[in-house]
Amino acid sequence: MEKNQIADRELFLIANKLEITKYLIPVNLDEEKKRFFSYYKKNKPYNPRFFYKKPKLDLIKIKKKLKNLSIKTDSPASLFLKKIKKNLILKADLIKSIGKQKFSQYSILLYGKPSKETLNIAKNELKGYKDYKARDTKNIRSKKALEIFKKEIKNLKLPYRIEGYLKIKKFIKNGGNIKDLYIGKVGAEDISLLKKLTA
Repeated sequence: MEKNQIADRELFLIANKLEITKYLIPVNLDEEKKRFFSYYKKNKPYNPRFFYKKPKLDLIKIKKKLKNLSIKTDSPASLFLKKIKKNLILKADLIKSIGKQKFSQYSILLYGKPSKETLNIAKNELKGYKDYKARDTKNIRSKKALEIFKKEIKNLKLPYRIEGYLKIKKFIKNGGNIKDLYIGKVGAEDISLLKKLTA
């Protein structure tokens, strides 16, 4: 097997281990969310304090393996593979820094800094939460969710393909095609959100 083929396979296997989304949900999310909005409604500042599960990964070993991974430089794919390698090292650092001050620094290096326009959109969204109330987070079955989404998409004549799937990570691994929507365990509030967004 060619050197870059081996590197490509190793990078793929490491990328699967470094699925950052499962480490980003704080264990105290609900409590801090309620506390934040209770302060927000009173026009009082509150900076949430989140706690996270410790990743069950040997990040030092993963980084060492990445740094020692050899990539053939005279190949057209070498620049692409080197960029992936660099990003995976950053991702390992990002996971290690979850809940710490350096998280923002690594996040900006990996994903970039939000634009002023994006921040303004977020601020405008927050204005609508003055009357925030805890929503019904009761889950509905995938089959029912599929029926509701398909009906809404059909009515709106949107070019989306709806498929049932249990894990959102499959969506991400497939490149995150926005025309493919995978439905798994969906909350009733998500259905309500779809109707509002497409109204």
